[in-house]
Amino acid sequence: GILFSGFVLGIKGIRKVNWGFKRENIIPFCFISLILVWLFWYLNGALYADGDTMTHWGRIVRSIYQDNRLPNFINNEIYCQSYPPATACWIYFVMKFTGYSEAIALCAQDIWIVLGAVSLFNLRDETVIYNKKFILMDVIILIGVLMYLNSFDTLIVDVLLASVTITAFSIIA
Repeated sequence: GILFSGFVLGIKGIRKVNWGFKRENIIPFCFISLILVWLFWYLNGALYADGDTMTHWGRIVRSIYQDNRLPNFINNEIYCQSYPPATACWIYFVMKFTGYSEAIALCAQDIWIVLGAVSLFNLRDETVIYNKKFILMDVIILIGVLMYLNSFDTLIVDVLLASVTITAFSIIA
């Protein structure tokens, strides 16, 4: 029901969207495109880091994909069953279209992080003269968050949670 409602509201909202491409959006668009291209190149054929504690999320993803259900008491290899598997569910959703791959799992989570951090670009006011300074600030924050705080080749959810929080605050703002 939620998915159907989302489709209906999305179709209704398409008519209200201004599809014109503004000049000040070129820098964010190019920057995001470069990050995504680099991400696909970097994670091509990637595997989970061996011995990493976050391969637990990888086991959850594999379990959901193989069993086509959320893990429960039957899955004895998953030891933290009280954690909400939001990222694992997102990765499962992506893998339903692409098939199972550790590289796809890593890429799906990193795309969520990037797209959450991109919401910073929405905080610009169209009437402000200093839009270029805001865009530069957003790019610097994105580089700091994505390149220095995030490890793209693990399923660590700490930076993802920060990205989702940034998204929530920018929606509120």
